Amino acid sequence: MIYMKANRLFIKTKNKKIEYMQDKVLELLFYIFRIFPVQKRKIVVSCFKNHGYCDSPKYIIQQLLKLDCTADIVWLCDFENPPEMPACIRQVPYHSIRGIYEQVTAQIWISNRRKSRYVRKRKNQYYIQTWHGGVRLKNMERAAINKLSKRYIDSAKNDSKMINLFLSNSDFSTFLIRRDMWYSGKILQKGLPRTDVMLNGDRNTIAKKIKSCLSINEDNKILLYAPTFRADMGVTQYTLPSSQILAELENCTGNKWTFVIHMHTNVYNPKYWLGNSEKVINASSYEDVQELLIAADFLISDYSSIITDFALLNKPILLYCPDLEDYLSDRGFNQDFNALPFPKAYTVSEVINKLPAAVSQKEINTLDWMKKEYGLCETGRASKTVANIIKNVLEGKE
Repeated sequence: MIYMKANRLFIKTKNKKIEYMQDKVLELLFYIFRIFPVQKRKIVVSCFKNHGYCDSPKYIIQQLLKLDCTADIVWLCDFENPPEMPACIRQVPYHSIRGIYEQVTAQIWISNRRKSRYVRKRKNQYYIQTWHGGVRLKNMERAAINKLSKRYIDSAKNDSKMINLFLSNSDFSTFLIRRDMWYSGKILQKGLPRTDVMLNGDRNTIAKKIKSCLSINEDNKILLYAPTFRADMGVTQYTLPSSQILAELENCTGNKWTFVIHMHTNVYNPKYWLGNSEKVINASSYEDVQELLIAADFLISDYSSIITDFALLNKPILLYCPDLEDYLSDRGFNQDFNALPFPKAYTVSEVINKLPAAVSQKEINTLDWMKKEYGLCETGRASKTVANIIKNVLEGKE
């Protein structure tokens, strides 16, 4: 993918005064562009601020395109021609004047992440916040307020004031949205659109697609390593000995395995995860994580909410937590981490020793456990539900 850096209105800066002045200029542009009317049937989508066709927004738009519903869909994306983006969707650089214009004049916004503090929504616009995590383990926003920058806190509060509909997949998530995210508006607790494919999708076809895309032998099993980010945005906690792990997996299962890495968007940097080999593949740039989860046979993670997504599939999970005490003191959890029904390892040697039992678990029922523990309400139809709401908004029925 080609990064459209030239379209950025401002260069990033660490100087807080300059950053504040830049935000004020951007805020002013949101007001200036109000000389243009809101365009009926225009939808502006953003995913992780500037990423391509992925996460819940992708699956909402897929369903919307299936409806008899004419709409001008704009995707704010800083990469040219992201994979699988439908040709009918207009791509506009996120950090550009045109991106601001599209937002100011859209009837509907869809986003899976906080919008910046300078963004301003008009009264006759409708904003759907899908968020990018389902049942999460780590504290965030108000519960971790002392660990966040003022700019992020301002952005979060501003974003919540603008939202018309917040999506949730469980009683627990709804509770956390109310408690931690400065939001008191309408919540739709019908599941997350991105997980529909995990419950109702053609898993065999998706697995074949992933193996073909990543050049993995069709007969190989996939170990997916997908940890979350750390406060210092470092990478020293992620060094698992892939060759040793693969040897142990192949020895205890009798199958060939491929080690696939998917780093969090906050810390992924190609220079730390160079290239691919036949057995170790860096898939951090693969946008649709749900498809990777479907293709994976075994997950190693840590404190990431990707754990509870993967748990929908009733597949084995191992938690590698080499810095648990540090993470507890920095971010902390919203529940008893030790009570989670997944094997845990705190050193590399423990990972190796626990692999045989972890990967050979029988009768895994983590989906049922989540329904009981969190009040999970994933229906497999969330994208259709949200697409119909959007259709009603476009037609003035909502």
